[in-house]
Amino acid sequence: MSLGVIPSDPLFCFSLFFRYNHKNTFLKQGKLMILRPLLISLSMCGLLMSAPYEKMNANSLMSGEGNAVYVNIPEIFYRIDKIYERSRSIPMNFDNEEDQKLAHADIVRLQNLLITLDNQNYLESQSSNNRSAYLLRKARLYVSKNNFGAGDAYNKADLFYNIAVSENISDSKIHLEYANYLASLGEMDHAKSEFQWALDQGERKSLLGLAIIYSLEGYVNQAIEYLKQFEKEYSSTNFTTALLAEISKEGNGNIDNKIFLDPQYLNNF
Repeated sequence: MSLGVIPSDPLFCFSLFFRYNHKNTFLKQGKLMILRPLLISLSMCGLLMSAPYEKMNANSLMSGEGNAVYVNIPEIFYRIDKIYERSRSIPMNFDNEEDQKLAHADIVRLQNLLITLDNQNYLESQSSNNRSAYLLRKARLYVSKNNFGAGDAYNKADLFYNIAVSENISDSKIHLEYANYLASLGEMDHAKSEFQWALDQGERKSLLGLAIIYSLEGYVNQAIEYLKQFEKEYSSTNFTTALLAEISKEGNGNIDNKIFLDPQYLNNF
């Protein structure tokens, strides 16, 4: 398991450190966020590094001319998923600033492609499962845009997650992903219901999200029970060990909703 996002470029790493400290993403007022010392010390030393970002090849997404244009939907989904994996956390998982710029440019291209598909009423001819998969990728693209700093992208991500869930109500993994997104925004009541729904459908990784929410609500014993159950089923990590210690502290330590954007948290999903 990777201990967070570890860029190899020291200057880029320092810029991330300053940027997110300055915005209080890793710092609560006067308090250190959980696991921050470990994440920052590892990243500043460059002990681990993320793989270089692979620039999108536009020719792999579309081919043909005029009325005979073929759109490669699986490749579009693949590219969106790859960007999402790198940009869903704060800090994002890019090795250097150039890779981050390339990914941002690819997001714009992918969004334009989806707009074209929408204008052609792509969803009308698709099954419920295919519609859900398409809407999930739209949600992920807007999550990425949001973490790159785009204005109201989080509202659109929420909209498309909500529709994707309704299109495929039985898919517990979509509920789990949506729950994590809601929790990162601080919408804990809605997040809790989505985590619980996914858990009731057998998605046991929901135990981790529910443990954090219960700790934030002050139900420490319930939080510890869920976290220990998660560790029993998926093994303990440096993250879960540190989290258990924080939850056990009086006042629940320094945990807040930003933990749902922590790379070490998201590596569990």
